[in-house]
Amino acid sequence: AKYQLGWCHFRLGMEQKAIDDFREIALNSPYANLRDESLLWLGGYYFKKSEYDEAKRYFYDIIKKNPKTDIGVEAYFWLGCVYREKDNFDLAREQFRLIYSNFSNHYLAPQALLEEADILLNLNRYTEAIAKAKEVISKYPKSTLRKLAYEKVAYAYKDEKDYNHAIEYFKKAQGRTIDDGNAKIQYE
Repeated sequence: AKYQLGWCHFRLGMEQKAIDDFREIALNSPYANLRDESLLWLGGYYFKKSEYDEAKRYFYDIIKKNPKTDIGVEAYFWLGCVYREKDNFDLAREQFRLIYSNFSNHYLAPQALLEEADILLNLNRYTEAIAKAKEVISKYPKSTLRKLAYEKVAYAYKDEKDYNHAIEYFKKAQGRTIDDGNAKIQYE
Protein backbone atom coordinates (compact mmCIF):
# COMPACT_ATOMS: atom_id res chain seq x y z
CA ALA A 1 0.00 0.00 0.00
CA LYS A 2 2.89 2.36 0.77
CA TYR A 3 4.17 2.05 -2.81
CA GLN A 4 0.76 3.02 -4.22
CA LEU A 5 0.57 5.82 -1.70
CA GLY A 6 3.88 7.15 -3.03
CA TRP A 7 2.51 7.12 -6.57
CA CYS A 8 -0.65 8.90 -5.48
CA HIS A 9 1.36 11.57 -3.67
CA PHE A 10 3.49 12.03 -6.78
CA ARG A 11 0.46 12.29 -9.08
CA LEU A 12 -1.05 14.89 -6.77
CA GLY A 13 2.11 16.98 -7.02
CA MET A 14 3.20 16.15 -3.48
CA GLU A 15 6.75 15.32 -4.53
CA GLN A 16 8.40 15.43 -1.12
CA LYS A 17 5.80 13.09 0.34
CA ALA A 18 6.33 10.72 -2.59
CA ILE A 19 10.10 10.84 -2.10
CA ASP A 20 9.64 10.12 1.61
CA ASP A 21 7.31 7.20 0.83
CA PHE A 22 9.68 5.63 -1.68
CA ARG A 23 12.71 6.14 0.56
CA GLU A 24 10.90 4.45 3.44
CA ILE A 25 10.05 1.49 1.21
CA ALA A 26 13.63 1.30 -0.07
CA LEU A 27 14.92 1.17 3.50
CA ASN A 28 12.29 -0.90 5.28
CA SER A 29 10.21 -3.04 2.94
CA PRO A 30 10.53 -6.79 3.47
CA TYR A 31 9.85 -7.24 -0.25
CA ALA A 32 12.94 -6.94 -2.46
CA ASN A 33 10.93 -6.11 -5.58
CA LEU A 34 9.26 -3.14 -3.87
CA ARG A 35 12.62 -1.94 -2.53
CA ASP A 36 14.13 -2.08 -6.01
CA GLU A 37 11.10 -0.48 -7.68
CA SER A 38 11.31 2.33 -5.12
CA LEU A 39 15.03 2.80 -5.78
CA LEU A 40 14.36 2.87 -9.52
CA TRP A 41 11.59 5.44 -9.05
CA LEU A 42 13.85 7.61 -6.90
CA GLY A 43 16.70 7.37 -9.42
CA GLY A 44 14.36 8.24 -12.28
CA TYR A 45 12.93 11.15 -10.33
CA TYR A 46 16.35 12.65 -9.67
CA PHE A 47 17.42 11.99 -13.26
CA LYS A 48 14.46 13.98 -14.56
CA LYS A 49 15.38 16.78 -12.16
CA SER A 50 18.94 16.72 -13.61
CA GLU A 51 20.33 15.74 -10.23
CA TYR A 52 22.53 13.11 -11.83
CA ASP A 53 24.80 12.27 -8.91
CA GLU A 54 21.80 11.57 -6.69
CA ALA A 55 20.16 9.49 -9.44
CA LYS A 56 23.36 7.53 -9.97
CA ARG A 57 23.43 6.57 -6.29
CA TYR A 58 20.01 4.88 -6.52
CA PHE A 59 20.82 3.05 -9.75
CA TYR A 60 24.07 1.74 -8.28
CA ASP A 61 22.17 0.48 -5.22
CA ILE A 62 19.99 -1.67 -7.48
CA ILE A 63 22.90 -2.93 -9.55
CA LYS A 64 24.91 -3.80 -6.45
CA LYS A 65 22.08 -5.98 -5.12
CA ASN A 66 20.50 -7.36 -8.32
CA PRO A 67 22.73 -6.93 -11.36
CA LYS A 68 21.17 -9.74 -13.40
CA THR A 69 17.49 -9.06 -12.87
CA ASP A 70 15.11 -7.11 -15.11
CA ILE A 71 15.22 -4.17 -12.74
CA GLY A 72 19.02 -4.42 -12.67
CA VAL A 73 19.05 -4.08 -16.46
CA GLU A 74 16.78 -1.05 -16.17
CA ALA A 75 19.21 0.45 -13.65
CA TYR A 76 22.12 -0.14 -16.06
CA PHE A 77 20.15 1.63 -18.77
CA TRP A 78 19.36 4.63 -16.57
CA LEU A 79 22.97 4.74 -15.44
CA GLY A 80 24.02 4.90 -19.09
CA CYS A 81 21.63 7.82 -19.53
CA VAL A 82 23.15 9.57 -16.49
CA TYR A 83 26.66 9.21 -17.92
CA ARG A 84 25.46 10.39 -21.34
CA GLU A 85 23.95 13.51 -19.79
CA LYS A 86 27.19 14.17 -17.92
CA ASP A 87 29.12 13.82 -21.23
CA ASN A 88 30.96 10.76 -19.98
CA PHE A 89 30.39 8.91 -23.22
CA ASP A 90 32.78 6.04 -22.55
CA LEU A 91 31.00 5.07 -19.33
CA ALA A 92 27.61 5.57 -20.96
CA ARG A 93 28.58 3.27 -23.82
CA GLU A 94 29.88 0.72 -21.31
CA GLN A 95 26.47 0.56 -19.58
CA PHE A 96 24.58 0.27 -22.86
CA ARG A 97 27.01 -2.33 -24.20
CA LEU A 98 26.58 -4.40 -21.03
CA ILE A 99 22.84 -4.56 -21.69
CA TYR A 100 22.86 -5.64 -25.31
CA SER A 101 25.84 -7.97 -24.84
CA ASN A 102 24.66 -9.77 -21.71
CA PHE A 103 20.88 -9.34 -21.87
CA SER A 104 20.19 -9.46 -25.61
CA ASN A 105 16.62 -10.69 -25.07
CA HIS A 106 15.72 -7.90 -22.66
CA TYR A 107 13.27 -5.33 -24.01
CA LEU A 108 15.90 -2.59 -23.48
CA ALA A 109 18.60 -4.31 -25.59
CA PRO A 110 17.65 -2.67 -28.92
CA GLN A 111 17.26 0.70 -27.19
CA ALA A 112 20.72 0.31 -25.60
CA LEU A 113 22.24 -0.42 -29.03
CA LEU A 114 20.50 2.62 -30.47
CA GLU A 115 21.67 4.81 -27.57
CA GLU A 116 25.25 3.77 -28.31
CA ALA A 117 24.72 4.50 -32.01
CA ASP A 118 23.42 7.95 -31.09
CA ILE A 119 26.46 8.67 -28.92
CA LEU A 120 28.77 7.58 -31.72
CA LEU A 121 26.86 9.72 -34.20
CA ASN A 122 27.23 12.75 -31.94
CA LEU A 123 30.96 12.04 -31.64
CA ASN A 124 31.20 12.02 -35.47
CA ARG A 125 32.17 8.36 -35.44
CA TYR A 126 29.91 7.59 -38.35
CA THR A 127 31.15 4.16 -39.39
CA GLU A 128 30.69 2.82 -35.84
CA ALA A 129 27.30 4.53 -35.50
CA ILE A 130 26.13 2.96 -38.75
CA ALA A 131 27.26 -0.48 -37.59
CA LYS A 132 25.40 -0.18 -34.26
CA ALA A 133 22.19 1.10 -35.86
CA LYS A 134 22.32 -1.63 -38.51
CA GLU A 135 22.73 -4.14 -35.69
CA VAL A 136 19.38 -2.99 -34.29
CA ILE A 137 17.83 -3.53 -37.73
CA SER A 138 19.29 -7.00 -38.19
CA LYS A 139 19.07 -8.37 -34.63
CA TYR A 140 15.69 -6.90 -33.76
CA PRO A 141 13.67 -6.83 -37.01
CA LYS A 142 10.34 -6.58 -35.19
CA SER A 143 11.45 -3.81 -32.84
CA THR A 144 9.47 -0.60 -32.80
CA LEU A 145 12.88 1.12 -32.91
CA ARG A 146 13.65 -0.17 -36.40
CA LYS A 147 12.48 3.03 -38.11
CA LEU A 148 14.61 5.11 -35.78
CA ALA A 149 17.59 2.85 -36.49
CA TYR A 150 17.13 3.41 -40.23
CA GLU A 151 17.05 7.15 -39.56
CA LYS A 152 20.28 7.00 -37.53
CA VAL A 153 21.98 5.18 -40.40
CA ALA A 154 20.65 7.74 -42.87
CA TYR A 155 21.87 10.70 -40.80
CA ALA A 156 25.29 9.13 -40.41
CA TYR A 157 25.57 8.62 -44.18
CA LYS A 158 24.35 12.19 -44.76
CA ASP A 159 26.94 13.57 -42.36
CA GLU A 160 29.59 11.54 -44.18
CA LYS A 161 28.29 13.12 -47.41
CA ASP A 162 27.35 9.69 -48.77
CA TYR A 163 24.05 11.00 -50.07
CA ASN A 164 23.05 7.94 -52.10
CA HIS A 165 23.16 5.72 -49.03
CA ALA A 166 21.50 8.47 -46.99
CA ILE A 167 18.57 8.57 -49.43
CA GLU A 168 18.32 4.77 -49.37
CA TYR A 169 18.04 4.69 -45.58
CA PHE A 170 15.75 7.70 -45.29
CA LYS A 171 13.41 5.88 -47.67
CA LYS A 172 13.66 2.71 -45.61
CA ALA A 173 12.81 4.75 -42.53
CA GLN A 174 9.67 5.93 -44.31
CA GLY A 175 8.79 2.39 -45.35
CA ARG A 176 9.41 3.07 -49.02
CA THR A 177 11.13 0.87 -51.53
CA ILE A 178 14.62 1.94 -52.60
CA ASP A 179 13.81 2.64 -56.26
CA ASP A 180 10.43 4.26 -55.75
CA GLY A 181 10.59 7.22 -58.05
CA ASN A 182 6.82 7.45 -57.70
CA ALA A 183 7.03 7.27 -53.89
CA LYS A 184 5.16 3.98 -53.60
CA ILE A 185 4.79 2.99 -49.99
CA GLN A 186 5.91 -0.47 -48.94
CA TYR A 187 4.49 -1.52 -45.59
CA GLU A 188 6.46 -4.05 -43.59
